[in-house]
Amino acid sequence: MKRAVIYARKSVFKGLDQEYNSLEAQEDMAKSFIHSHTAEGWVYLRTYSDAGLSGSNINRPALQELLAAAKRKEFEMLVVFKLDRLARNQRDFLNLLDELANYGVEVASVSEPFDTSTYMGRAMRNLLGVFAEMEREMISERTKAKMEASKQQGYHVGGIVPFGYRRENNVLIINPDDAPYARWMFQQYTLHGSTTAIARELNRKKILRLNRYGKKEGKWEARNVLNVLRNPAYCGFIRSSDGETLYPGKHESIVTQALWQEVNKQLDEAAEVVKDRLAGKSLNLTFPLSGVLRCGGCGKFLKTTHTTIWPPVACR
Repeated sequence: MKRAVIYARKSVFKGLDQEYNSLEAQEDMAKSFIHSHTAEGWVYLRTYSDAGLSGSNINRPALQELLAAAKRKEFEMLVVFKLDRLARNQRDFLNLLDELANYGVEVASVSEPFDTSTYMGRAMRNLLGVFAEMEREMISERTKAKMEASKQQGYHVGGIVPFGYRRENNVLIINPDDAPYARWMFQQYTLHGSTTAIARELNRKKILRLNRYGKKEGKWEARNVLNVLRNPAYCGFIRSSDGETLYPGKHESIVTQALWQEVNKQLDEAAEVVKDRLAGKSLNLTFPLSGVLRCGGCGKFLKTTHTTIWPPVACR
């Protein structure tokens, strides 16, 4: 006797409320497949189903339950309608089959007939795994291209909604409660040039920033303020996925392009100053006693240098 179980998976919940859905169809075809092997001793045991979960990872409740049962030697045959129901990632797919093989479980596909106990079956298994991963990468590339096309049309797709806005149908809409504070950040930076001071004042006023899920929580830090000041969405643009191109957005700007450019010019200049300091460059400093003074310890002429370390290291 060869005890057989079925695994079914559907990536989205849409359609599951139909009278006869995809998961039920997969299960029925797999049951018929098992029944056709009755003469070989196959016996249906149970079905494991995951709904609304992608095949791009293996962290699926029913699949993990199936693997645990396989480890306990509860069945010897796994039947799926199609191999990509197990996994779309080639590495995950092959690892799953190897793990099942270690537990003494063979895998059969209803629509892709092969036997993992033969070398031809293993070769076919690897080939199908390659095509499953290729399909996943093609879907990913199409999704990226679609997102970039949407950005070119001025839509805000993906990513964190900028502070001062909310998003409706992928279009940024000004939030009248927060927009004044976003505008104030730009104005304050042109006056004082300090992201730390701006963050401190926002926290004093108990203004909460947006987290990655668009909810207000958490205190402001200098880097959060910097993210606001660097974001071209505030002057009416959408940044491309590679960050190299700005597309006119469909949304209303919070600050003028002139103000955004002025702030970012100041930020660039400040970044160059920090870069020069870290590189040890002197900032228009003169040392009139260079080559004149000698070290009292070793007698050599003192040379000039610049450092951010204090206190300086004494001569040894």
